[in-house]
Amino acid sequence: MWTAPGTKGTVSAVKPKPATTATASGKILLGLLSELPGRTALDSVRYREKQLGRKLAIDSHYYDWADLFPGTREADDAANGRIPMITWWGVSNAKVINGSQDALIRSRAAAVKSFGRPVFLRWGAEMNGNWYPWSGVASGNDPSKYVAAYRRIHDVFAAAGVTNARWVWAPNADSHPGGTSQTSWNNWRNYYPGDAYVDWVGIDGYNWGTVGDNVWQSPDSIFGPIYRDYATRKPIMLAETASVESGGSKAAWVSSLSTWAKGHTAVQALVWFDTSLSSTGLDWRIDSSPAVLTAFKTLGTDTRFVRTSLP
Repeated sequence: MWTAPGTKGTVSAVKPKPATTATASGKILLGLLSELPGRTALDSVRYREKQLGRKLAIDSHYYDWADLFPGTREADDAANGRIPMITWWGVSNAKVINGSQDALIRSRAAAVKSFGRPVFLRWGAEMNGNWYPWSGVASGNDPSKYVAAYRRIHDVFAAAGVTNARWVWAPNADSHPGGTSQTSWNNWRNYYPGDAYVDWVGIDGYNWGTVGDNVWQSPDSIFGPIYRDYATRKPIMLAETASVESGGSKAAWVSSLSTWAKGHTAVQALVWFDTSLSSTGLDWRIDSSPAVLTAFKTLGTDTRFVRTSLP
């Protein structure tokens, strides 16, 4: 039995999985989080598939802690050959660790099990940032509290017999505070729940261009540090990524992202954040200009991005 520090009870621990060396399958799952102005989420996905002339392999959805899922979006994915990725936002780590949320977690586990189709489950992403209540910053600068919460949720799902969820652990590409420093208390390594609890390592990283006080970044400068830490242990997913136009050529950046992903064989999934926050200059859409759409279509029709199923 595994007992989280300070818990009221115990949760049956999942049988440990060995570290999984990412295989060079040569194929990459392509997905979107698509929420376009004036369109529903379902219509956004269908519109993008029509534009690209192909089905998406992954459809990314976001849910707050108490939201019900899976639902109509996941059902549509199942009917149309997509793998849903459920990003599940959390609550404070303390509330998970003390067992007060177990009933809610069991309910979500039962629903995912009943869904019966593979899903990516991404709980508590960007824990090494300073903007979410499950972050280390919000837990007294103590990453172990996040690890305990993540493991408890995972173990509740395992105890419920959920076998169709692929667990995606997804830190931000740089820590806040700490940047990419390996000696920072807030480095992503300190939040890793362990190989037995992670199926895929996700990375959330964006090219913010010159919006605000940012600078234009290459894909390797964004994804390289975390990739090099885990590429020999787990398949890598670029779980959230996009670029703005300001500061360089977004179309060229899309092309360089494709080249970078294909050149790093542990990358087995790429999910673009396809939406616009135009009032702040953050237009992440794949058609923010005709040149960008052309570049994304080229990526989408590349034979390396034709993968549609999980290993």
